[in-house]
Amino acid sequence: MDGKDFEQYLAKLRIDIERTLNDDVPLVAANKVASLFRRNFRTQSFFGKKWKEVQRRIPGTKPYKAAGYKIKGSRHPSWRTSPILTISGDLGRSIRYKVEKGTAIVYSDLEYSSAHNDGTTTAGRNHSTTIPQRQFIGDHEEVDKVVKATITKKLNDLFK
Repeated sequence: MDGKDFEQYLAKLRIDIERTLNDDVPLVAANKVASLFRRNFRTQSFFGKKWKEVQRRIPGTKPYKAAGYKIKGSRHPSWRTSPILTISGDLGRSIRYKVEKGTAIVYSDLEYSSAHNDGTTTAGRNHSTTIPQRQFIGDHEEVDKVVKATITKKLNDLFK
C-alpha cells in the first residue's frame, strides 16, 4: 500500500467512523435504552430500586376514589394485585426515542409521565394530590453501560 492508497483508506475510515457515531450508535443505543426503561415497568422498579407501594395494594386499605376507571372497577379481583402504574398500560407503552445526528433522546410523551417519574405534590383537580416518585426513565449506570457497549461494539465492527 503506497502513500496515496493509505491516504484514501484513512479518508474512508474517517467517513465510516463518523457515520457510525452519528447514525448507527444513537439508533441502536436508543432502542436498547428504551427497552431497559420498559423493563422497569415489568419489574416495578428503577433498575432494582422498588417503587413505593400504592394504597390500593396495601391490605386493609380502601381502593382510591378513582374507581371511575372503567378498565377495572374497585370490586374487580385484580384491582388490588395489578402492577403499579400499569392499570391501562399507557405509560409503559408511551416510551419513545428520537434520534438526530450524533444524539438520541428517550422520553415519554404523556402529560402525566413526569408526575410519576419525578413525583409531585400538585397533582389532581385541586392540585393537592401527592404522587410519590416512581422513576422509570433517567440516568443510571446501566444506561451508561449499554451506551458504552454499543459504541465499543459498533467501532470494533468497523475494524474487523
